[in-house]
Amino acid sequence: MKIQKLPDEVIKKICAGEVVTRPYNALKELLENSIDAKSTNIVVNISSNVLNITIEDNGCGIQKEDFKLLCERHCTSKLASEEGLLRISSYGFRGEALSSISQVSKITIKSKPFENELGNEGIYSNGKLVECKPISLRDGTVIVVKDIFYNNKIRELKYFKKINELNSMIDLVFFYAINNIEIRFALFVSGKEKFLTKYKAPCLCSCGKNIIHNDATFYNELLQIQSSQSPPSSHSPFHSEICMERKVEIIGNFYKINGKLSYFDSKFATIVFSRPNANFKKNISIIFVNGRLVENTSLKDTLSKIYLDILPKHRFPLIYVELRIPPGNIDVNIHPSKKEVMFNHEDIITEILGKVIEMQLKEYFVEEKENFIAQESIKRYKSPSFKQQAEDTKAYCEDTKVYCDPNTSTIYDTKATECKIRKEYCLLSLQKIRENYVEIDPEFLKNLVFVGVHDQQEFYVQHTQYLLSCDLKKFVGRAIKEFLVFNFGNFPQKSVRIPLELEVGYKEMLEEYFCIKISENEITQIPLVFGQCNGAQEDWVGFKIVGSNENEIFQSVFGSLTEIYSRNFVLNVSSFNLIKRAIKGTKETIETFKILSQLKELYNKFGR
Repeated sequence: MKIQKLPDEVIKKICAGEVVTRPYNALKELLENSIDAKSTNIVVNISSNVLNITIEDNGCGIQKEDFKLLCERHCTSKLASEEGLLRISSYGFRGEALSSISQVSKITIKSKPFENELGNEGIYSNGKLVECKPISLRDGTVIVVKDIFYNNKIRELKYFKKINELNSMIDLVFFYAINNIEIRFALFVSGKEKFLTKYKAPCLCSCGKNIIHNDATFYNELLQIQSSQSPPSSHSPFHSEICMERKVEIIGNFYKINGKLSYFDSKFATIVFSRPNANFKKNISIIFVNGRLVENTSLKDTLSKIYLDILPKHRFPLIYVELRIPPGNIDVNIHPSKKEVMFNHEDIITEILGKVIEMQLKEYFVEEKENFIAQESIKRYKSPSFKQQAEDTKAYCEDTKVYCDPNTSTIYDTKATECKIRKEYCLLSLQKIRENYVEIDPEFLKNLVFVGVHDQQEFYVQHTQYLLSCDLKKFVGRAIKEFLVFNFGNFPQKSVRIPLELEVGYKEMLEEYFCIKISENEITQIPLVFGQCNGAQEDWVGFKIVGSNENEIFQSVFGSLTEIYSRNFVLNVSSFNLIKRAIKGTKETIETFKILSQLKELYNKFGR
């Protein structure tokens, strides 16, 4: 086949596929256009299937004569010459965003500049203006994008009603709201409010006099901070204090970590980051370079590594970064989606930001922690309300010859006489359930020392030099279910009389596998779980078995028993030691723990 030039329509489709790879990209381009238009109010509405987007702003608007070229490729008002690339300050400059969106969706644009009496409405198809008519409209622009990927069924099916894509789009609006604190953002999903910056904070940034335009000045500023022995926070701030407080407040509200954030602000960078008493299941890194949301793996990884020895395993920080680089030091023309940039002095900038985080985290560990409840936790641990269950657990330990010292053998090693010969079941469904419990850290749980319970909501443990908190309900529920799964058919039993008529089949299965005996009108035997049981009639009323196959039936029983036994389970030093030696250090279990404080801080507080 001869080499031939591709038709223009094919070229447009290829380019559109590079710029708009997902609905997220379309929203990002539209958001940036609204910000470029000097808007002070932006309202976004996303459909629940993520394939329809409406964005309305009160920006400068579009003149009627510009509607014809609005969705044509490489048509833009933001760049006029090659030299302009070196000092570009707007988000857009390629002239490809609206063109690409119009190639993969049905787009309608309404706009009215403030100086005009009437606005105009344009309907576009494949980058061409199909219809344009005058309309009555408020100042600003409304862009309606419908049926994204209607002409690409593979992508349409991939993103249709995808919750992960919707969450990414919600995050996107939130990220730009933090970066553009002077703009009021409102986000709706199918008409329901998801996010709103409730007021427009006027004149928040004292940034005009602090912008560094010259490379030599910028480099000298970096070297000065890098070599300084004083805390980096002593250098000239870029934002006003009220601006930074607002940024921190918005982040804290969105991620529900108010009071657990620190920040640093200077001429070249602003950074907001989580303290050790806040952590997440995934790394949250938000990086803006000259107002542009970008990805920078090197900066993200370097800053996140600082938390490795501070946070529990498989827990991550939140880090928000704004960099302000002289336009001549940055290349934004790297990727069609503009998600990557290159800039000078990246190594020095990364080192300084790392130094900032390290210093402020050290300060956190020595400062007095407000509303600390360690004394109350210890007091509750000694409360007489736990006495009876503690005695029951102690009796169980004696019966099963389990010594409740943290460093002894596991509970599986020393069972009661009737359970010494363990039954083994070659059931494929049981094996599949057990395969879900993957141990990633066998030593973590064994090294925990129980401290006490607080308000029956959470409990505290010591791990080396740290005080950790853990959600009581989640931890106990996971422990009970894991005990049931791995002691299948080998439970200690307790005789009971629970008057209850259960419309339950599988009586032989319950007795063989779960040590539950059911007579005509009562339950006469139930298993002991970590030395405890629940004989309350009201808790067994809802016990039932559902499922059409063996796996579903087992899961149903495990779930029902976990719920019943969790209701009155008492966690104390004896039962905790039984649990920590019996269960695996899985990712899910370890993630229920979070750092509260360091022991050094407690010693300083309580004078020990």
